[in-house]
Amino acid sequence: MRKRLWAFSLLASLLTFHFPISTQAKGNHTLSFRTYGEASTLEAEGGSSSSLSSRFLRPIFGPLSLYAGLELEKYQPRSGGIDRVSPLIGLEIPVSFFRLFTEFRYVDERPKTGYGANDPRLGLTGGYWTERILAHSFSLFSDTYFEYIALPRIRWTPSAIAFTKTGIRIGIARGFSL
Repeated sequence: MRKRLWAFSLLASLLTFHFPISTQAKGNHTLSFRTYGEASTLEAEGGSSSSLSSRFLRPIFGPLSLYAGLELEKYQPRSGGIDRVSPLIGLEIPVSFFRLFTEFRYVDERPKTGYGANDPRLGLTGGYWTERILAHSFSLFSDTYFEYIALPRIRWTPSAIAFTKTGIRIGIARGFSL
């Protein structure tokens, strides 16, 4: 079972997807859709962790946008496991490669833990992504990401995460790559 979970997590982390959707809404405002997913193994605990996030965004005043969406999380360590569904609403302002945001989530989880219920957050996220296409469906990429987020339900002191990765990306279908 652990080998199957590890293989699934490896495959899920190799497959990436991106479906930008944009449409004109009433009043010349643009309605856009943003999605992100990831899956990884839990080295110290065994098992896997995965999440999928989707948001609809609409500019409301200048660079300020309102968004609403849903975050799905599955945390499956070797013993136990938690499934979370989190409807969310927030405001964001882009600043260069970053975005300032404030967000409210309502977390519903099975089984219930102290993590559930109201989950406000605020902070700064962003990054820089480049991709250079070398041949048909074959490219080199570099992704850099940073976040500095306060989760008042845990503590007001913000936490920071940063990473960078580079590699080869092979397109396998529109919107999907390996």
